[in-house]
Amino acid sequence: MKLVGLSGAQGAGKSTLLKALMEKGWKLDQFRVSRAVQAQLGWEKLDNVMESPATMMQFQEAVYEQKYKNDFLLSDALELDGSENIMLTERTFADISAYTTQWTWRFVDQGRMTEREAFDFLTPFNKKCMVAQEQCYAGTIMLPFMEHVAWEDDPNRAARADVEAIYQHIRRYMEMPVFITHPKLVITAKSVDDRVEQTERFLESI
Repeated sequence: MKLVGLSGAQGAGKSTLLKALMEKGWKLDQFRVSRAVQAQLGWEKLDNVMESPATMMQFQEAVYEQKYKNDFLLSDALELDGSENIMLTERTFADISAYTTQWTWRFVDQGRMTEREAFDFLTPFNKKCMVAQEQCYAGTIMLPFMEHVAWEDDPNRAARADVEAIYQHIRRYMEMPVFITHPKLVITAKSVDDRVEQTERFLESI
């Protein structure tokens, strides 16, 4: 059994796609790391992340730790299972890296972090995300935000203005040399049915 991650900007339709795949019999890990960490910290909305650089770093480190613990143990257990089945998970370490990068440089733009502080935090953080991405997933599916998808405001989501920038971080991350041989799919289909068909072809090829 293999673990495959679905990456992409919030509001792009990941949950809708995963629901449709589950209805066709594909397995899904239900762990929601960002919301789990928000609950752990007692936050009602994601905006708390941007109260200060220290708050953001605390949140993202907690997200990384919980996601790694969940997905590494799950991936290891699935490998020991020895079957040819696939389990899907929403969000990967590419997403964690993307949000962390976006928010860190926003603090730099606001004059609340120096460029040196940003590099000192992001360099080791993104490196461990990169290692975890390779360790945990047999493949990565990327879902860009498309203009025909209706945007829904949600206090647990990043702002709409961040959506495209975050996806571009994910795209550049997955184009890095370390991921040249890593199986990945960028979804181009617009309808849910076509997205399911495109995703199933990819999953069956892994």
